[in-house]
Amino acid sequence: MLGDLRDEFSADFVVVNGENAAGGIGITAKHADELFAAGADVITLGNHTYRHRDVWPYLEQRRDIIRRHARVEVTGHGAVAAYIHTGGKVGVLVEVGAKKDETTTTEAFKQLVRDITLQIAAANPISVDRTAVPAAVVEREREVCRGQVPPGKPANIVEKIVDGKMDKFYSGVCLVDQAFIKNPDQTISQLVAEKSKELGDNLVIRRFLRYSVGEQVGA
Repeated sequence: MLGDLRDEFSADFVVVNGENAAGGIGITAKHADELFAAGADVITLGNHTYRHRDVWPYLEQRRDIIRRHARVEVTGHGAVAAYIHTGGKVGVLVEVGAKKDETTTTEAFKQLVRDITLQIAAANPISVDRTAVPAAVVEREREVCRGQVPPGKPANIVEKIVDGKMDKFYSGVCLVDQAFIKNPDQTISQLVAEKSKELGDNLVIRRFLRYSVGEQVGA
């Protein structure tokens, strides 16, 4: 679970990971109850871990709201990983799938998943791939690209130029098309393919969530 919480002093994240642990700060006793009800076994605040009502003395003076939250569970074989970046100001959840359960226990797979969470936090993609980019966003961007084409060119040439510009757009906003932050000569798609071959499996990035403190909810 990824949650975006805000009080009158700060805004922070809570993560409930695949082992039912929540991490972050910025929740009241009421919200702690909600998180435990959602499946959390413990809540970690700073360097301290609390179980259910043990956390109440810490929380009773805080005034917070949960702006949004989401839960990601593994579908079939794979893993869900969480990452909190930049002092708690960016939170990421990602699900990476595999065909074989034993793949998920390897260090190579675990490192790949960690690298993908770092990529999402740093590069801020809006979708896993091109098919998941909202149609309205695609059409708006194509119109911008058409406006950049010098006048007088045939329609078919214009569209080819626009297609080329859209490739560049997708390389910035689609996770699998982005340059890997640890190796800009390699795309995330190529990284996943490389690890699939290494592990003898078919790995796929299924979905991700990225919350950033202060961003418009629903944007």
